[in-house]
Amino acid sequence: MFTLLHTVASRLRPPSRTARSNGETRVLFWYSALARAKAVASCRYRIGNLAEVGHRVNVVIAEALPARALESTDALVVVRPYPTRHVLRALASAQRLGVTRIADYDDLLFAGSAEERPEVQSGGLTREWMERAHRAYASMLPAFDGYTAATDELAGELRAACPGAPVFVVPNGLSPAWIEQGRALYPRWWPGDSRVMRFFPGSPTHDASFAAIASGLAEWMRAHDDTELEIVGNLAWDASGFPSSRVRRIPAVPFDHLPRLLASAWVNLWPRAETRFNRCKSPIKFLEAAAFGCPTVASPSCARPELDCEGLVHATTADDWATALTRWRDDDARMRASESCMRFADERGGADRGWRALQHVVRSLRSVAA
Repeated sequence: MFTLLHTVASRLRPPSRTARSNGETRVLFWYSALARAKAVASCRYRIGNLAEVGHRVNVVIAEALPARALESTDALVVVRPYPTRHVLRALASAQRLGVTRIADYDDLLFAGSAEERPEVQSGGLTREWMERAHRAYASMLPAFDGYTAATDELAGELRAACPGAPVFVVPNGLSPAWIEQGRALYPRWWPGDSRVMRFFPGSPTHDASFAAIASGLAEWMRAHDDTELEIVGNLAWDASGFPSSRVRRIPAVPFDHLPRLLASAWVNLWPRAETRFNRCKSPIKFLEAAAFGCPTVASPSCARPELDCEGLVHATTADDWATALTRWRDDDARMRASESCMRFADERGGADRGWRALQHVVRSLRSVAA
C-alpha cells in the first residue's frame, strides 16, 4: 500500500486498486528537501507517478526521515542525494538494517558543465556555486549499493563516474490517473480547429533552445496566416519578428489543467539546445503531448531510438522545422500522427514501465547482496 509518511501531496496518489502486490519488494522513496511544495512538483515523475502504480510503496518528502521509517522496507531510493547530515545518517542506518541503498537521478547533477545548468543560465546561481554543488553530489556516489537514472545517457554518465557499479535505467512515465482525467475532460484537436502551436518551456534553460528556432518559425508563420503560437510559461524571447496578432504568452497552468492545452494544440514544439546536460533529460515533454494526441516537432538532441513514433519528427535547420510543420497541415497526416502518439503513450509512456524496472533493480541488488 502507498503511504505518504511526512508530507501532504495531492499529486502523489494511492496505487490503482487493480495493482498486484505479489512478489513486489517494499520500496521507500525519499527526497530530502526543505521546500516541500516545490519538491513534490519537481519529483512528480521520479516518485509520484511510480508510487501511483506500485504497491508496498512509502514516500517521504522532508529534510529528514521519520524515526523507524527504514524498519519495514527492502530498498531506500534517495532521489538526487545531497550530502546533508540527515542523508548521511539515514544511509548509515540503512546499511546497518540491511536495506538496499539506491541513488536515483533524473538530471546530470554530479558532473558536466555548470554553465549548462538552468540555475546558472537564469542568473539565479553562480558558476562557482554550481561547481561546488556538482562536487558535493559526486561525493555521495560511493555511499550507495546501486544507481538508477531516467535515461540511457544519464546512466552512461553514472557508469563513467562509478566504473563497475550497478547502474540501471528506470524511465520516467506518465500518471494513468492524470491521463484518464485529462482525456475525460478535454477533447483532442480535430480538423477545423485552430492551428495553435504550443511551447511549454518549464525552466530558463529553454531560452536558448527557443532562440535557435525563433526566426525560422516566425518566417513560416508569416507564410501561413492560419497558424498561431502560444508560449505557456516563463520564457525570455524576442517576439518582434512574429505576427503579433497570432502570438500569445500565457502563464503556466496547474499540472492538472495541462491536458486542456495539450489536447487542443495542433502541434507541440520541443526545441532543445545540444548540450551534455540536455542530452540526459527524459522525453517527458513528448510523452505528455502524445498522451493527448498532439504530435511533436523536436530538436535532434531529443532523439532516442526507442521514440519511434509517427507523431514525433526531429528537425535541425529552419527548413527542417518548416517541412515538419507543413506536413501536418494535411489533416489526414496530422490525425494519423495523433493516433500514433496516443498508441505510443498508452503502450510505452506509462509509469508502470518505470515501476517494473525499479522492481527488477531492487531484486537484482538484493540477490547480489545475499
